[in-house]
Amino acid sequence: MRRIVLTGPPGAGKGTQSSLLAARWGVPHIASGDILRRIIATEDSDLARSARVINEGKMIPDAVANAIV
Repeated sequence: MRRIVLTGPPGAGKGTQSSLLAARWGVPHIASGDILRRIIATEDSDLARSARVINEGKMIPDAVANAIV
């Protein structure tokens, strides 16, 4: 099993490159940002409410992001 983690600053192309690699290799593409956005949109938990600062253009605190992911 191959596991690759792409890291970099926002806008560096991590999502673009990982989507291309996943399609080429036929493997799942898992993005923490996608997970966070889904939780924010669909849940009404304390964690989801804490993460909604992203809607204001702010960064989600590391502790909140780690707990969700």
